[in-house]
Amino acid sequence: MSVAGILNKFKNIKHPHKPYLVGGVVRDILLQRNTKDIDLVCKNARSLAKKFAKSTGSSFFVLDEENKIYRVVIKLRTTNDEPPTIYDYDFAEMRGGSIAADLALRDFTIDAMALEIVASSRLQVASKSIIDPFGGQKDLKNKIIRMVGKDIYKDDPLRMMRAFRLAAVLGFKIENNTLALISHQARLIKKVSLERVREELIKILSCPGSTAYIRAMDQHELLAVLIPEIKKLKTAARNFYGSDGVWRHTLSGMEYLETIILKINKYIPRYALKINQHMNTLVIADVPRWVILKMAYLLHDFGKPDTETKEGKRSRFFGHELASALYADKILTRLHFSNKEIHTIKNIIMNHMRPGNLSALGKISDKAIYRYFRDLKEEGLDTLVLSIADAYTTEETVISRKKQDIYPVDARQHLNRVRAIIKRYYTQHRQIVPKNLLNGHEIMSRFKITEGPLIGKMINSLKEAQAQKLVTTKAQAYEYCNKLLTSDEK
Repeated sequence: MSVAGILNKFKNIKHPHKPYLVGGVVRDILLQRNTKDIDLVCKNARSLAKKFAKSTGSSFFVLDEENKIYRVVIKLRTTNDEPPTIYDYDFAEMRGGSIAADLALRDFTIDAMALEIVASSRLQVASKSIIDPFGGQKDLKNKIIRMVGKDIYKDDPLRMMRAFRLAAVLGFKIENNTLALISHQARLIKKVSLERVREELIKILSCPGSTAYIRAMDQHELLAVLIPEIKKLKTAARNFYGSDGVWRHTLSGMEYLETIILKINKYIPRYALKINQHMNTLVIADVPRWVILKMAYLLHDFGKPDTETKEGKRSRFFGHELASALYADKILTRLHFSNKEIHTIKNIIMNHMRPGNLSALGKISDKAIYRYFRDLKEEGLDTLVLSIADAYTTEETVISRKKQDIYPVDARQHLNRVRAIIKRYYTQHRQIVPKNLLNGHEIMSRFKITEGPLIGKMINSLKEAQAQKLVTTKAQAYEYCNKLLTSDEK
């Protein structure tokens, strides 16, 4: 919403105390960015919020009665065919008795600015009308995230993550003293509710180029407080991956993954549109699959330190997929990810070696592709995309450490085979994921058998036969089931 649109909402509201726009909305106005989150402060904020809700015919909510924060939700519909755009107006009680005192309690200079709402026929914002006691406009111009005061993280430790999130969203640099204080006070993040931590982490991963900010969070001690298991990754397989071991591989692969997601038309041009549509479907509200895929990559090798064995100069990691999935379950549960998110990420991690195994076959059978998509379901495509990034970063490591006795990795060859699998998935979808010719009740009725595990095994076997085109009609399906029941292997 534009500044004129925001201010127009207040033209006919009378309130005894001056209201101010504050924080992110002022920053976005100066950056000429439309915004859906509008923060205001004033004295007697509850009264103003209720008047505003009545004036706009909108809903009033109490967000935080203890801190006196209230929300009014406005829904604007541009056309009847599209869902409404939702704008959140949050009204907070002014702290410290004045706008200057309130701004002094805020986190970063670019968010410690205010704009008084004045009823006027000319609703414009000039630089001189901005209340800016800490030089926020200058830092905004220079693209810098700078702390307002040295107590900001003690007041709310989540601000440490918010610094990286703001830098990621805006493409800004965090000022050195602000970073140094994060390094010094990183352990304070343990005081924050893990729901809030998860929300900030998701927001960081939702930004292009988020790997750089994940790496910076690690360099300034913050990430290891949230995910202490990272320490083991840094000492595992250094003989292959170099300094920082498996963790170096993880961050390098995440960078490849972000490039692939962003430029999918370069890597899989024929089906880029379909894959983009898939990646943009929501796993849960507001969290698309491509964000969850990045989180899966972050955790996909956490089991390597526990499974590392040495064969000469080569490190092997048999069973690390299962170990990594167990670590992911533990970490994601601790960070309060939803059950759906955890299930999706674990499914990708558990099966992330399968595309490489399929690729190594050379000629991939219909049966193998059927089993792959049967087991992975919606995560089948995600895992294929992840495997491309894994292949490129492994090849990069092999090339950089070519003197070692290690197996070669041909990332281009793997990419071509992934393309072939995806082509078959989209052009032969009914064959790869066939519709049941028979259901359990039909099998039980025809062959006079009771419900049990045998029925599920027969249905799976029948679907494999369909995928291989051995069975194409209902009559053939009954005949196939009869052979299963009468064979020596029944």
